[in-house]
Amino acid sequence: MSIFFEKYKRFIVPIFLILIYIIYTVLTWGKWGTVVSDCFKELIIPQAMLDGKILYTDITSVYPPLAYQFNTVLFKFFGDSLNVLYLSGIICTLIILTLLYKLAEKKASLLTTFTFILTSLEIFIFRIIQCDHASWYFPYTYSFLYAFVLCIVSLFFYFLFTEKYEKKYLYLSALSIGFSIACKFDFLFFILLFVYEIIKNKSFKDFFYCLILFILPLLCSYGIWFLTGGNIGSFVAENNILINYWNGSSVKTFNENVLIQHFSENLFLILKNSVNYFLLIIFKILLISFLLVFISKKVQNRCLQILFYIVVFLTGYFLFLTKITVMQNGQVLGLNNNLVFIPYIVWLGAIFLFFNKLKKRNYTYKEKFYFLLTSAAFLMSYRLLLAVFIGYIGNFIIVIYWFAFIFLILEILPEYIFILKSDFYKKIISITLILYGLTYTMTYLSIAKQKICKLESSKGSFYTTSMGNSYNSSISYIKKNTNEKDIVLVLDEGTVINYFTGRKTDMKNYCLNPHLLDALGEDNVLYTLSKNPPDYIILTNCDYPYEGYFGIDYAQKIWKYILNNYQYIVLYTDPNDYLKWKITIFRKK
Repeated sequence: MSIFFEKYKRFIVPIFLILIYIIYTVLTWGKWGTVVSDCFKELIIPQAMLDGKILYTDITSVYPPLAYQFNTVLFKFFGDSLNVLYLSGIICTLIILTLLYKLAEKKASLLTTFTFILTSLEIFIFRIIQCDHASWYFPYTYSFLYAFVLCIVSLFFYFLFTEKYEKKYLYLSALSIGFSIACKFDFLFFILLFVYEIIKNKSFKDFFYCLILFILPLLCSYGIWFLTGGNIGSFVAENNILINYWNGSSVKTFNENVLIQHFSENLFLILKNSVNYFLLIIFKILLISFLLVFISKKVQNRCLQILFYIVVFLTGYFLFLTKITVMQNGQVLGLNNNLVFIPYIVWLGAIFLFFNKLKKRNYTYKEKFYFLLTSAAFLMSYRLLLAVFIGYIGNFIIVIYWFAFIFLILEILPEYIFILKSDFYKKIISITLILYGLTYTMTYLSIAKQKICKLESSKGSFYTTSMGNSYNSSISYIKKNTNEKDIVLVLDEGTVINYFTGRKTDMKNYCLNPHLLDALGEDNVLYTLSKNPPDYIILTNCDYPYEGYFGIDYAQKIWKYILNNYQYIVLYTDPNDYLKWKITIFRKK
């Protein structure tokens, strides 16, 4: 068996990873994303565009048009369905993992490659937690998902260019990052890689070509928007909304407290807790890993080795590690911050390598690749540079830091610390990291065992542990008591009701969370509401981070307008919802 594995391991390992990917995808189907906010706007916007609504003119959005144009095309050809976007997310995730696997395979051992991809699946991809904005399959916005996958494509082509020095790869890399920017502006600084290459090679011709390829996707995307009904007035108005959005007090509060863009006492506390948690869990898992590797070396028979691994795994993991997981992560408190220290380790590693070889500059091919990974991760993470955490956009970006971290400890360190070159060390570290990753998976699965509520229609199914019964009751009421042409506006967010009932919403004001309310202006919102009042208004009573409740802590004018012009109908609560959120339905007087 060992001879067979050694001969075909290049095929066995990726096949095994694909099987894990398929199994987890099937087991977690529909349990991604959040029912409360963000995710379902990704369905109603392309739906509205198919109905003839114009982005920015009729539909409020703070993202470039390409992602919504692409999803509209998907809906046009494959139907308006949740499953269409699910499959889009699944395929994008598979592309990302495949490209990262190919990158790792070229520069690292098969063990390092396997460890990186498997732990990425465990920690970052198969998240099944309530209010999950960070899902890879059903994200808070496909604009970011598409931007990220295209950035990884750009990174892959850039790596091929540095390896083969064929300019076509540099041009393809520039084109890919151009498409990425046309989806979302988050990876704009990635162009610095091309600037570096052009300055190094002193080629203004390459600069010209890369600039054209970089700008072309954005021009084409906005050009299509103009040809399909967009106009200068809407473009200017949308840019003003975007400026107001980023300058709004709620966005600044969010950036300071959630994305943590400044050094603060809170940041150092998060880093301290992050290191403590990691070391506590890793030390305990190391004991099991050492036992696995040490005793298996004493057992020569491959079948007995496999049997031994299974026994130790079942007893050691499920009886020991899961208790740690539940104890540490039971309420998911701080779970997103557990790996915040990883980028700092990666940066310190890069700084050490740079100063260690400052004079000779004789970097090995592995060290050059490590610098490439670190540089790419750094350029991707400017929005949350100080605290890259497993949530929101960080759940995507931290994968590149995780790649660099695993590459550092399994491929770089053994070159500097002689005793770490042994196969014994690499196996222990790999098993430890895989078991550590499983603690996350077990946390997600343990949360998924909570009472799950299913929302479904002919357009697909969605499972949630948050407000599920309340949403089902609201959906049932709207279906039974309203006409198909009635306009139903859900505030501050909750377009899942519109999607599952088939009722249209006010596409200018479909999302009035504090960020967009700052961008639109409450007086402007009141004007549009009074001019075209929706037939029904539904309040979801969500406690928005650092801002509070709609109508109580913000949007008081709009709440007063609702009380004066709408009649209270019914209130729904969910006894299984630990947040005790409410959904209240009002009808126009």
